[in-house]
Amino acid sequence: MEMTLQEGIWVWAKHTSDVWTPVRVVEVCQNGEYVVGTLSSEKQHISKRDIHSIASWNCFDEVMQTEYFHSDLSKMTSLTTPAVLYSLREMYHCGVFYRKLGAGTVLAINPFQEVDEMFSRKMIHAYHGASTAELSAMPAHVFSVVEKARRDMLDSMGQSNQSIIISGESGAGKTWTVSCLMHYLTYVGIDSNNNEETESCQPVCSSPFDMSFTTHHQIEKRILSSNPILEAFGNAATPRNHNSSRFGKYIQLQYNRSGNIIGATLQIYLLEKTRVARKNENEQTFHIFYQMLHGSTVEQKMKWCFLENNDGPEKKNLNTNSNVSPKEFLFTMEKNSELLKEGNENFMETPSAFKVTQSAMSAIGISSETQMEIFTVLASIMHLGKVALEGNDNFNDPCLPTKSCQKHLKYAACLMTVPINNLVQAISVRNIEAGKLRKSKRRSIVKKACTQQECEARLEALKKSVYEMIFHWVVDQIVSDISAPQDETSSFIGLLDIYGFESFKQNALEQLCINYANEKLQHYYVDNFLKLQQEELRSDEISWDISELVDKIACLKVLESPHSSLFALLNEECRLNRSTNPVQLMNRIFQSFPQNTYVRKSNLTVPCFVVSHYAGKVGYTTDQLIPKNKDELPPEVVDLLLNSGNVFLRSLVRERYPECKVVHQPKRGKGNQTVLIQFKRSLDDLLKTMATTNCHYIRCIKPNQQLVPKKFDSPHVVDQLKSSGIVETIQICGYFLPYKMSYQQFCSQFSFLLKRKALKVAFQNPEDFSRILVESLLLSYDTLEMSKCCQYGKTKIFLSADLYEILHKERVKVVSQSVKKMASWWRAILQRRLCRAQRKELIFRRVAAATLFQRVWREKQALRHLARCRKQMLFQQNVAARKIQDAWQKYRSLCTKINFQYTVTTDQPIKDNLVVHVGESDEEQSLLSISCTSVKYASVQLIDKSGDFTRRFTSTDRLQISQSFLLHSWVSVFFPGILPVTKYLRNIHLLPMELIRCLTYEKYSCASLWPKADAKWTPVSPILPYANVIPKSL
Repeated sequence: MEMTLQEGIWVWAKHTSDVWTPVRVVEVCQNGEYVVGTLSSEKQHISKRDIHSIASWNCFDEVMQTEYFHSDLSKMTSLTTPAVLYSLREMYHCGVFYRKLGAGTVLAINPFQEVDEMFSRKMIHAYHGASTAELSAMPAHVFSVVEKARRDMLDSMGQSNQSIIISGESGAGKTWTVSCLMHYLTYVGIDSNNNEETESCQPVCSSPFDMSFTTHHQIEKRILSSNPILEAFGNAATPRNHNSSRFGKYIQLQYNRSGNIIGATLQIYLLEKTRVARKNENEQTFHIFYQMLHGSTVEQKMKWCFLENNDGPEKKNLNTNSNVSPKEFLFTMEKNSELLKEGNENFMETPSAFKVTQSAMSAIGISSETQMEIFTVLASIMHLGKVALEGNDNFNDPCLPTKSCQKHLKYAACLMTVPINNLVQAISVRNIEAGKLRKSKRRSIVKKACTQQECEARLEALKKSVYEMIFHWVVDQIVSDISAPQDETSSFIGLLDIYGFESFKQNALEQLCINYANEKLQHYYVDNFLKLQQEELRSDEISWDISELVDKIACLKVLESPHSSLFALLNEECRLNRSTNPVQLMNRIFQSFPQNTYVRKSNLTVPCFVVSHYAGKVGYTTDQLIPKNKDELPPEVVDLLLNSGNVFLRSLVRERYPECKVVHQPKRGKGNQTVLIQFKRSLDDLLKTMATTNCHYIRCIKPNQQLVPKKFDSPHVVDQLKSSGIVETIQICGYFLPYKMSYQQFCSQFSFLLKRKALKVAFQNPEDFSRILVESLLLSYDTLEMSKCCQYGKTKIFLSADLYEILHKERVKVVSQSVKKMASWWRAILQRRLCRAQRKELIFRRVAAATLFQRVWREKQALRHLARCRKQMLFQQNVAARKIQDAWQKYRSLCTKINFQYTVTTDQPIKDNLVVHVGESDEEQSLLSISCTSVKYASVQLIDKSGDFTRRFTSTDRLQISQSFLLHSWVSVFFPGILPVTKYLRNIHLLPMELIRCLTYEKYSCASLWPKADAKWTPVSPILPYANVIPKSL
């Protein structure tokens, strides 16, 4: 169905650097173009062909959530390539380098930098100590994959072996990943009590080549020691990776019934031995050669003839300069290599790396003498690499080495312990046998000079074969040292590290085998993925048909069919052993596949053909295709090596050719095993082994070609997604109705597309609501069929891209209408709020004004009342002041006229004088009769002899006697009726002290009054019987 877009919908549009970017349609133009808005709110004009597909409306919200990076990538609402690329780019920039991709698959992006505690002991304990539920919920990591594989093996009681397939292009981190997995398994697979003694934050290894790890068991040390050996002999520096594995390996870690590692086995696939003889531009040979040049001692350099003025291994000149740069002793093709410039040296080629390699070889049981023999043979290969041949193909004279390289040929012959003439003859002369050996006892051998091309081919075959034999011998030594007996092995975990998909400017037989292996593994992966999809659909009781899908992915028959295939044709050419030039071979291939979809002609000028792999089209040159497939070592070269004086080299050749003492003719017929036949057989055996295991996958991605951190090259990542089969997997998901969601999710996203009455159904039974909604939409679209666009499962609903697009379009329409209504409603609410706010503000201002007016009025009223009160108070004060002044004046006039006479007596009646008892203390009983007219102060004590009260006034109290005796007069004058002092003067003590102080002339403090037990009052006057103090004048 043709894609139609509306305003407001999100789509994936082409982008120069990001490949695709999410944009939202702002306007649909009449000329077929669209005005779109980016995430940065920029507007652009794009055409319809620039749009890839519709983007999920909630894709960006999911990506922005941190916990989304730890979820499964296959559970995205939209499994399109742009959505996957966008998610990977955002996760890489956020520092997340691992992501789940379906069941049993983890996508790993190489960070090209050390990440804190990503591979530490603490991280190992975190994944190893987690429960099964916690492990599935933990973030994606290579440790989670290997821990799940380990638990599956242990839970099956040894009945289910496990395999972990690590794939990716060169530089994506496969070798590092395998090293980390081996460290994890050896760490947790041996005595865990000893492992806990190590520091939790200690890294597993600082590099894949690191030998400084802590081991507690000899088997662990031997297993991990195989890594630096394999990397030294099998890895090389390429423009894509400074430590690229140039061979495939399948490591099986063996476990006993107790679940502990007891050993390991190793299988090698397709060593790129042509790198010893010839390499592409800006590439290097294997690391071991550079380690020998950098890390060997002066004596070793002299023995291997690496020094400039060396006369041979038997003449050692120790005074010769030992600081020889590798640039001065590298193969001829490496003189202008960009990888040899200063600053590009990697750790694998440092002097310390050679010591690590020697230590690792000693750890697996290779003695120092045997190591020196191996390095001696390798040194001879290095000298053979400096040999150049010259000759004329039109003459029968043999091709000879150039004069400049005679010394290197001499050094090579000495190191291989063969006569130099025999070495030259084996390279340049071919023996032709006349007659058959079985029918005739006599044989006639004819020698024929080889052309320069044939001589160069023989020299390359010698170097490649010798190095291959050394490599396989080292691998056999590793296997024999670390493997456990088969009867003690209960189960195993396999780690497969193989080449990634390769496509260069010129691709040969090696690339054809590598891509064929990736094709097989991808087919195997797809089969497993289909099984998982089938199980998921079967759990939801959904029927499906994969006949069309199987036809799309079953393209291997063109390559490997026993009869009519590309491999069969190449093997037939080798069997017939006929001379074929590249053009003839190309024509025969096209004649065999005239109209084939997978094998086509190339537009290049060089003879080549194009194979359409799952990851893309790759062109293969037909030059050297047949010789490389034969992989023959000339019989003259075999005779030379069998007669070598080097015991180690002779044993290698005899091990490879056990039945040959002297070889004159190569084997022909069906018994001759070509490279393609051997590789296909080994790959079939590998897949058979893996078919018996439960497979897990780690897909490694290289973010950029510069091998620098924090850079995400989207075009390069897209190419890897295609070459690794992730895009194909996504397309397979598209075949299986790619949009899947639970019924609850479906209702939450699309429930508002129906009327309100249907909402009750949505909440009560989401499955019925989903059926009602889909059926109502399909009635409006006659082009869609229910069986092809929708499937109902038990818990999920599966939708096609077309139906999802319709649902999304209807959703956008309803949402836009709802947004307009909500916007108008919201604007009305805002206006009502504004009116209420303005009304409240007006009322508040009025209330404030009224309050201010009332406050001012009350203030004026209060001031007026205060003035009246103050005026009245002043008037009353004036009146009172005048009265007091009048009374005071009367009092002053009265005080000046009264004279007192004080008399001290006993119980005698009072006649004319005032009778008091005067003395300094209570015990004095002296009687004094004092007549005084002007006494002002005195020490007076009034004694009541009846025992009621005693009044004592001392002189210190400064009591004015005359005023006190006139007190009753004042009281009678100013406070009439309050105190009847006219009868009893003794009642004066009943007056308050404050009143006494106010009425006296001066302020005095009155003496205290207290009762006395023997005090008695004696009447002194019949008028005042109870008074003992009477003024005379009164």
